[in-house]
Amino acid sequence: MDILSVVSVGLGIAGLGYALYQSHERRKLQDYNRSEAWYLYAKTNNMTGISQVAFERYKEIHADTLNPELIELMAKSSAFGLDLFRETVRLIQLSETDFDYASIDRWAQHGKIDGESHKSLFTGLVVDTKDTESVFQRMWRRAVDWRERRQTKSKNR
Repeated sequence: MDILSVVSVGLGIAGLGYALYQSHERRKLQDYNRSEAWYLYAKTNNMTGISQVAFERYKEIHADTLNPELIELMAKSSAFGLDLFRETVRLIQLSETDFDYASIDRWAQHGKIDGESHKSLFTGLVVDTKDTESVFQRMWRRAVDWRERRQTKSKNR
C-alpha cells in the first residue's frame, strides 16, 4: 500500500467520524429547538391569559370610568399576544417530527395542549401528507386525463 492510499483511507475515516459527530450535533440542535418551541408556547399561553384577565378585570372594576386610550392599548396588547401565541404553535409544527392529528390528541391527553380552543390552533396547521401528490404523480395524472379527453373527442367525431 502506498502513502497516497493510506492518506486517502485516513481522510475517509476522519470524514466519516466528522459526519457522525455532525449528525449527533444536528440531533441535539433539533431537540433544543423543539424544547424551546414548547417552552415559548407555555410562556405565551400564560402571558396572553394574564393580559386578557387583566383587561376583563379593568373593564369590570372601572365600568363607569373607562379610559378609551387604555382600552385601546390593552386590546392591542391582547391581539399581539394572541398573534405571538399562534406563532409559537407554528414553531412547534416546524420543530416536531410528527405533527398530525394523533400527535395532537396525545399532547392534549398528556396536558401539553390546554383545551379544545388550543387544540384547534394545532389541528389547523396539520398537513395531511396522505392526500398530497408528488409533482410526477400530478404530471402523470394530467397526461392520462389529457389522453382520455383526446380519445373521447376523437370517438365523438
